Amino acid sequence: IIATAKSPNCQNTFVLKVEPAVKSSIPSSELVEIAGKTDSAIAFDENNNALVDLTGNTESFRVAIDSVIAGFKFAAKAGPLCGEPMTNIKVSLIAIQLHEKLEYRNSEEVQRGVGKAVFGSFLSAVPFLLEPIYQMEISVPTELVGECSKILIGRRGRIFALTQKQGLALITGYIPVRETLGISNELRSATSGRAFWQFIFSHWEKVPEDLSAGFVREVRKRRGLPNEIPQPSKFLESN
Repeated sequence: IIATAKSPNCQNTFVLKVEPAVKSSIPSSELVEIAGKTDSAIAFDENNNALVDLTGNTESFRVAIDSVIAGFKFAAKAGPLCGEPMTNIKVSLIAIQLHEKLEYRNSEEVQRGVGKAVFGSFLSAVPFLLEPIYQMEISVPTELVGECSKILIGRRGRIFALTQKQGLALITGYIPVRETLGISNELRSATSGRAFWQFIFSHWEKVPEDLSAGFVREVRKRRGLPNEIPQPSKFLESN
């Protein structure tokens, strides 16, 4: 979605769009692939977000490039959904219009203007929350497989492998990190201490839609943010 935002003093205008990155290369290659098309990127951050210049390398862009990059990195790190970093997004700067006087287009004004445009464009799309997922392995006597499986599945986990050998079973599955709180006591109680397990970080997954709103509110409260997610209109100019 193409978004237009002004700097806080309303003297500078930034037009950009935010879209998901299908595949991003390592920063040293300075390339980002979006829907099969590769563009030159002028900046990356540690969360695999890329900034691409589509302004045609205008004079306005050249004089403000450092501030534009700083605004992009700030916005990507302090995502508007709940203050958590964005990941795997491409920000394309389409146009930039700066005031002719330096005092009206200082670094802070440019950074905040770019940040507003990124926030507004991001919120105008369909942003979602990701959660970390563990791979969990449980070793347990075969007669207790049912109890352990029930606990794993009851905590939004899923089993993808089960092997048995000489009276022992190895259950391998995925479980959201937040669901592992208290699982050790539950497994010990259900198996009388006969189960052994380990967690290994695996990947990130989209939070289920029926839980997402509650998770976002929880994170926003923990970070001292207002309960409600801001509307794109808070950051963008009306068309």
